[in-house]
Amino acid sequence: MKASVAISQEVQLDRLLAKLIHTVIEHAGAEKGFILKEDKGEWEIIAMEGIRLQNQLPIRL
Repeated sequence: MKASVAISQEVQLDRLLAKLIHTVIEHAGAEKGFILKEDKGEWEIIAMEGIRLQNQLPIRL
């Protein structure tokens, strides 16, 4: 419930995605993860946690 309240109050997409991936990783007991988005056959990473890259998001795959 606490996570859904925090997420529902966010209006900026990048901050919403950061909260969402953090919550998912925390509840899954994972150390890292990312959210993918598909657009016209192209995949890109739009949010990640626990992974350090030099590239800025989004990252096309």
